[in-house]
Amino acid sequence: MYKRVLIATDGSLCSQQVIQQGVTIAKKLDLPVVFLFVAEDPLLGNAYASPAAASYSREIFEEVRQAGVKALAQAVEFAVKQGVICKTILVERKDPAITICDLENESDLVVMGTHGRRGIQRLMLGSVTEEVMRRSNNTHLIVRCKAPDEVEASNKSTGESSEHQLDDKPVKDVN
Repeated sequence: MYKRVLIATDGSLCSQQVIQQGVTIAKKLDLPVVFLFVAEDPLLGNAYASPAAASYSREIFEEVRQAGVKALAQAVEFAVKQGVICKTILVERKDPAITICDLENESDLVVMGTHGRRGIQRLMLGSVTEEVMRRSNNTHLIVRCKAPDEVEASNKSTGESSEHQLDDKPVKDVN
């Protein structure tokens, strides 16, 4: 049925939950995984950016890119520990939703997260997942991410430890 899983990550706690779910499915179905991080230029398409912010653009973008390298390395480390074959893609200075849609045709299942925001938060923050769903014709698994306190409470009630959570150790090489 499925041949490859694409897992989009932004390095957030939500993305860690997405990676855990996606890798678990990939392991059960014996599928390889592609982890994707889009290092979006913070000033790209931001009509409200001040001219003063432009002078920091290179430094801000480099921090975003380094966060992507770290997030991908952590995802790979987790997948390898689970025995799942994987590779990474880091895309620079592109729109995340458009990039996911461009790459999803190479995978049969796309795993993404959502915070489930409503009202003004949703309007102000937007949703990459929602935009991908509007543009896509592919199969998706959308993980409703839990808040950190919900994750901790869930682990306590089930007796699970956090050993399967992604750690925060730096890893030198992503690929």
